[in-house]
Amino acid sequence: MDRREIYSLTGSIVRIAAPDDGAVLLFSVESAADTSAVLRPCNRESRDFAAGLEPGASLQLTAGASDGVLHGRLRVTRWSAGQRMLVVDNPSLEFTQRREAYRVPATVAVDVLVADDETTDPPGGARLVRGTTRDLSQGGCAIALPGVALVRGQLLVIVLHTERQPILLVVEVLGPQPDVRHTYRTRFHQVTPFDQTVLAAELRRLEVAKVSTGRNMVASR
Repeated sequence: MDRREIYSLTGSIVRIAAPDDGAVLLFSVESAADTSAVLRPCNRESRDFAAGLEPGASLQLTAGASDGVLHGRLRVTRWSAGQRMLVVDNPSLEFTQRREAYRVPATVAVDVLVADDETTDPPGGARLVRGTTRDLSQGGCAIALPGVALVRGQLLVIVLHTERQPILLVVEVLGPQPDVRHTYRTRFHQVTPFDQTVLAAELRRLEVAKVSTGRNMVASR
């Protein structure tokens, strides 16, 4: 597994996500050495978020690289209001290469089978929650799912409502989508050959629609 250091991001803007509510905030990396790293909030929203963090709170860091994406889990050490510094631990970051399959921006309805929580009656059941995709490819999609918290590595059964027909997929949650609240990146874990064909047809339709829209916008200028 390719690991890289937070120090390599010094001076860069990174995305910090709160795992509990999916909020994504922007911080800059001030420094990183030994067991500590220092982040500075980029705006008032990020500052207010940092001020409310308790020592030991868990955060997800995501940062783009020229050849992929860096991500890792951080632990809060303290927030210094006077110096506007969020001090966290300094773990190695995991590097993920950019996906091979091109993702098309697309809003497609999707039903996600999620487990009920312990407060439901009877407990231990499951329910379908309607969401929408933000992008789609032969290998995965990003799903906007307000009100539902998903966990990295979790496997989910989804129904993707393509124009031709609904298709059934098993997806693996890769984590929250940077900069977009309540949205999760997923990759397809199980898909039948027939459904893969239906998916390919849907992607071609979406790509043609995108090109046609772009041409119409240029022609109207």
